Amino acid sequence: MGLRVLIMVKQLISLLLLASLTPALAAAQEVTRPPASPTYLIGPADVLKIQVFEEASLSGNYSVDSDGTISFPFLNRVPVRGKTLSEVEAVITAGLRADYVRRAQVSVEIAQYRSRSIYVMGEVKAPGKYTIEGQATLLEVIAKAGSFTTSAGPD
Repeated sequence: MGLRVLIMVKQLISLLLLASLTPALAAAQEVTRPPASPTYLIGPADVLKIQVFEEASLSGNYSVDSDGTISFPFLNRVPVRGKTLSEVEAVITAGLRADYVRRAQVSVEIAQYRSRSIYVMGEVKAPGKYTIEGQATLLEVIAKAGSFTTSAGPD
């Protein structure tokens, strides 16, 4: 049992070193930040939970389209790709205050992370592309890939 654990630890260390050399890890690290992180950048397919206080008809979940915009009432297409949550709050607040809601107060959260993915390759049962939603560790991603195969080596 001790030898098997040692082999798995070596495999994890090898995967960590390999992953640190790939751009996919940079995307994974961006996603693993807490949802309230001021530096998370919104991407296509993410789902935003937008709440306009005292305006229930404007509040709801909005999916980011492939062009990086959301369709928001009164404001039409709002560009959100590459923006932080606070930047999107500011854009929507300014747009609503300009002509529609005098004292608009807007809150934006990530309802679902869908824009970040990582490729798992090597001796795992199901190698391929995996979407990372919210915080994810390397072990969780490997588990999504079905764990290691019996032929996985220590390196």
